[in-house]
Amino acid sequence: MTENSYLLAHANGSILANALFQNLGQAVASILYCFYNNVLTGMLLAAETHSFSLERGRKSLRTSFPLKGQRAAHTLQVPLRYAIPLLISMAVLHVFISQAVFLVKVNPYRLDGTLDTTSSPSSFMVSFDGLLATLVWSGVLILALHGLGLRKLHTKDMPLMCNNSRAISAACHPPRGDGNAANKPVAYGVLIVDGERLDRVGFSSNEVGRLQAGVVYHKQGHDDGRNVAQTQAPSYRPRIVYG
Repeated sequence: MTENSYLLAHANGSILANALFQNLGQAVASILYCFYNNVLTGMLLAAETHSFSLERGRKSLRTSFPLKGQRAAHTLQVPLRYAIPLLISMAVLHVFISQAVFLVKVNPYRLDGTLDTTSSPSSFMVSFDGLLATLVWSGVLILALHGLGLRKLHTKDMPLMCNNSRAISAACHPPRGDGNAANKPVAYGVLIVDGERLDRVGFSSNEVGRLQAGVVYHKQGHDDGRNVAQTQAPSYRPRIVYG
């Protein structure tokens, strides 16, 4: 600890006020973690959904309680290759913040060198080196998230559904003869029954066809004629992270 590196703030004697101020940065870092986790969850949810396109190949479903032919859900909500770096990055940020601003107890001494026990105020100290490290690391986290957002999600054979529950639900009605699709590898595409392409798209373990650009397909439930939603083959490639 050197005089050039640290600045002693005014000792006002209120340990509660100084403790709250010193931990304000930690609260901001916790909110930032929730924000990053929410953004990554949305990105990876879209990537997981669109991994069932014909371009990416067939995959089994991922469920909380997997049965035969299914995959288990992620332990930390997102894949470990994203969750572990995020946890480590936020832990480093918390450490830098703790080194930037921290609580101290001031022990005043009399002119004769004896400790003045009648007054023992608290204060906080600010480390310029810690502040610089916090700002630099925060910039790295922002650039990392921006870089993930620039990665392309290949959705040539599948419209962008992300976490739209209505679109996902409408696509989860297999055609006739595919009642056990939940326990098999499935793919998303134009449903085919007895060699005939339907005007519907969805997930199926049977044969599916590729979507054609400019064609509007109907998502219907179990061929009952009830129009749930409509989708159109994508003619663009949105920028989003893929798993």
